[in-house]
Amino acid sequence: MITRLHLRNFKGVQRGEVPLSRVTVLVGPNGSGKTTVLEALFLAHGLSQPVVGNLAAWEVLSEIHRTLGSAGLLHLLHKYSGKAAALYEAQDGRRAVLLRRAGASLEVFYLAKAPGSAEELMELEPSAVAAGAREEYGPAPQAGGAKAQFLKAFFFKHGVRERVLSELYSAWADVVLSGATRRVAQRVSKACEEAYLDLLAEPFVGGAPALFAYRDDGYRVRLGDLGDGVADAAAAMLAVEVAKPQLLLWDCVEAFMHPRALQVLALWFSELAERGVQVVVSTHSLDAALLVAELCEGASFVRLSLAKGALSATSYTAEDLEELRSRGLDIRA
Repeated sequence: MITRLHLRNFKGVQRGEVPLSRVTVLVGPNGSGKTTVLEALFLAHGLSQPVVGNLAAWEVLSEIHRTLGSAGLLHLLHKYSGKAAALYEAQDGRRAVLLRRAGASLEVFYLAKAPGSAEELMELEPSAVAAGAREEYGPAPQAGGAKAQFLKAFFFKHGVRERVLSELYSAWADVVLSGATRRVAQRVSKACEEAYLDLLAEPFVGGAPALFAYRDDGYRVRLGDLGDGVADAAAAMLAVEVAKPQLLLWDCVEAFMHPRALQVLALWFSELAERGVQVVVSTHSLDAALLVAELCEGASFVRLSLAKGALSATSYTAEDLEELRSRGLDIRA
């Protein structure tokens, strides 16, 4: 489990560190660094490693940040130049990822044994990194090198659902045989008006596969017709069942979620934590944060703020949240 993240020159953050627990909820206004922290944690998965199916981590990040046809990963560097670093403190030692611009490409170096501080890490020359622990990503990223991985992570946000589902469809027989479709159907039913027995991938208009919820009377309803929030939850739960990550990252967890769907998610986070999975999510919703506080024992809450490149992190407990709400204060502000 990662207990603390240190960042240097990563995206909009020039300097900062964030404490983490088994379940951590990141809160703060837009532009406070929530997504940046999640993406820095995602680097620990290894950019060239598949997240689910053949979908690699670099493809997830590139797709999320694709702008007017431009791609690549130079946006991970502060002001798109120089070097950046993410240092992970864990219970079994320190690991780090060092990023460096090389022309139009991004070089990525993985250090299984990292220096004691982020400053020392930034001073490292690439020649000091063990051979083979390097990958390079150009404007049209092509992974190469050792395909390093510190831990298995799964990153989700609204907008990547179809990419995730397309990977699951390509190995659907294995997904079904694992029992994941039935388990997820029963779980998401708690966010719906009706109970569903299973999830089916079947052709829809035009022959493209779609995910259907299957009722006990044989009736099928497209999962998307039950709401984007329910569809997002089902896709993420299926992917986690298949990929079995050690770290779940979810950006804007409240997006398109109604209260019952959020409750289902919070209960799921609690069960994942009990199984040893670390969960880090971001939200703009105080109600979502309070629901996680109620249903996930020991969850921590970190308010982020970002000013002139300096990232600040303030930790709160569930009791702190309740006290602040009773006083009419909002930690998101």
